[in-house]
Amino acid sequence: MGIRLLGMKYCYSLFVGILFPTICFAQSSLEGSWKGNLSVMPGNSIALGLNIGSEQNKFVTMDSPDQGAFGLPCSILFQSADSISIAVQSIGMTYSAKLVSDKLIGKLTQQGYTFPLDFSRGRIIVNRPQNPKPPFKYKVENVTFSNPKANNTLGGTLTLPDNFSKSTPIVIMVSGSGLQNRDEEIFYHKPFAVLADYLANNGIASLRYDDRGIGESSGNGAIATTADFASDASSALNFVRNQYSKNKIGILGHSEGGQIAFILASAPESNPDFIVTLGAPAVPGDSLLAEQSVVYLKSVGIDSIAASDYQTAVLKLYELIKLKGAEEAKKNISSICPGWDFLPQYKAMKANLVAITENVSPWLRYSISYSPRKDIEGIKCPALVLYGSKDTQVPSHLNAPLVEKYSPKSNVIVFDGLNHLMQHCVTGSVMEYGKIEETMSSDVMKTIAEFINSVR
Repeated sequence: MGIRLLGMKYCYSLFVGILFPTICFAQSSLEGSWKGNLSVMPGNSIALGLNIGSEQNKFVTMDSPDQGAFGLPCSILFQSADSISIAVQSIGMTYSAKLVSDKLIGKLTQQGYTFPLDFSRGRIIVNRPQNPKPPFKYKVENVTFSNPKANNTLGGTLTLPDNFSKSTPIVIMVSGSGLQNRDEEIFYHKPFAVLADYLANNGIASLRYDDRGIGESSGNGAIATTADFASDASSALNFVRNQYSKNKIGILGHSEGGQIAFILASAPESNPDFIVTLGAPAVPGDSLLAEQSVVYLKSVGIDSIAASDYQTAVLKLYELIKLKGAEEAKKNISSICPGWDFLPQYKAMKANLVAITENVSPWLRYSISYSPRKDIEGIKCPALVLYGSKDTQVPSHLNAPLVEKYSPKSNVIVFDGLNHLMQHCVTGSVMEYGKIEETMSSDVMKTIAEFINSVR
């Protein structure tokens, strides 16, 4: 969902330099908003927007709604009445353009690659029709609760249907990887807000909360592991139980949040009444990250043989990190991928391996050592486990069969044509998320509501 969606915060960020360019303009004749598309390969483009100030108030910001970024500040190298030239040193990018027939015609260069990039006047409109809008037919209350184990406080939103009673089920929503707010906001989608709205209108209460260090929650999420986030979710469960001890209370987790649902469902001290997972990994963490790398490499034009070679190499690297640590792993990269310095795409992949060893966080170290199998086998409550057939981050064909094997009583459903965010999609690529207006499939939300309301 990051991504805090599982994998987005390390795999994609390490590979994608070209997908996040910052572009700058100025001059009175260029004043206003501009929109264009950067085509990085056939069938794969990124919508970009420019906001240019007046001659008296010179500023330029860039929008990349497909990547959930708005208002990125830009600097200017050269400007004239009809031309502009800029550079963004931090990502090795240059851009030059000329105003022709009220269009900016130019070229962007980054990391040795050059792309045509033109802009026309207009503002990029981001439409999110499912985002809830007041007035609401239910009660919304801001709450805080503490996690004594971590000595942090978490802020959230409690949503209660108008007819709330001790028979009303309550679900606690747990986000995926990457630090996110209580709405699990990504690319201006608000999946948890949309789902909370739907559930409240179908007689189900919910609690959603900000991740550590985000919004109204304290703590440092940057150094937290999945186990730490599970501790926060457990505290949320205890908080709701203390207030509503007579109600059925469960956990709904997306991506890594689904793993946390598995963890809590198998823990005797947690004992939720039910769980729901969306795109939850069932394969070991190192295998999942390696698979995500292959999917991404192929999506940007790397051939299958090279992508497979990278998968083999990164799995060896993860094993070295687990056994000997990041520094020792870095020293052995050349032995993992001999000869990779002599071919451009292999050289770039080797550089990514180096970057992984230089960015080993507690979260990554935990993830590559974790397998969900025992937690899935230990599920002791009703479980609804959902996947999208076009999920490229947690592929259904690898994960759904394992849940069915490890937890035969769980209800596993694969929705045809949906991605990791449970949106209808074309390819399932991360690059599609921001382009899709739908936040979450209504069929998925209906299935969730019917399941929760059936728990007795």
